[in-house]
Amino acid sequence: NIFCMKEPKYMMKLMSTYGGLIEQDTATMNKRVKLNQAGEAVNCSFKYTETFQNHFLYRYAVDYHNNLRHATPAIEEAWVDCQNVFLCDCSVKSEFVFNIHMFSWKKKIKYTLLEYKIKLAFALMQNE
Repeated sequence: NIFCMKEPKYMMKLMSTYGGLIEQDTATMNKRVKLNQAGEAVNCSFKYTETFQNHFLYRYAVDYHNNLRHATPAIEEAWVDCQNVFLCDCSVKSEFVFNIHMFSWKKKIKYTLLEYKIKLAFALMQNE
């Protein structure tokens, strides 16, 4: 369906697959000041029909989405997230390998995951 709305300066056309030319009860009341034929200002109040009401309520949703989609990527923030995931994954895997090899070498050293991460963090801070 193609719906048209005549304004003083332009005609608005919307193509829609839903709605009709009915005023919804939940629509907000709009007010405008118009000049009549005598040049006097007259207050006018009205409700948009369903299709135009939805257009005016949600017209920015597509613009906001496109702005987010076309925004400059934040490489630093994405890299920090990837780096954190990589470090967490590596620390868990290295703790698993450490515990297997320490037990296989008969040193009988076994750390919990928390103890191992603390020792690993201190070793990384001291460049060991």
